[in-house]
Amino acid sequence: MNIISAWWEKICQPLDGFLWRKNIADPIIRPILRNQIFASCFFLILGSALYFAFPWIFWFGCGLGGMTWIVFGWTRLFSGSPPDKFDRTLVLRVLSRFYLRLILFALLLYLALAVASAPPGAIVAGMIAGAALAAALFLYYLRR
Repeated sequence: MNIISAWWEKICQPLDGFLWRKNIADPIIRPILRNQIFASCFFLILGSALYFAFPWIFWFGCGLGGMTWIVFGWTRLFSGSPPDKFDRTLVLRVLSRFYLRLILFALLLYLALAVASAPPGAIVAGMIAGAALAAALFLYYLRR
């Protein structure tokens, strides 16, 4: 058994199963989320291992993880309701979840910047990379 097939069986299939159980069954969106989760975990683990030499890698992973969390939340919200069910209650759910997520993200960002003295450029770069990664993966899987 080579390393790629072992990685696929031990990590990718359970993560795809987790996303499937969370009602994310779209063949384009599920691999996008899976790859974003992998990228976030990669930079968080690498940043944790090299924190004392390169702390910006860890905070880059935190920004990437924040963007992954936002994409995951939006995906779960819109995959649970079919397009013909867009009504007033869906708008209220979208707005309430958006503001709750915004408040929590702002609190975590404040804690990272004020308490942990995180470099703001690394967090912003991680968020930009997360958005760019989601857009690039969407275009890639859309063409396939």
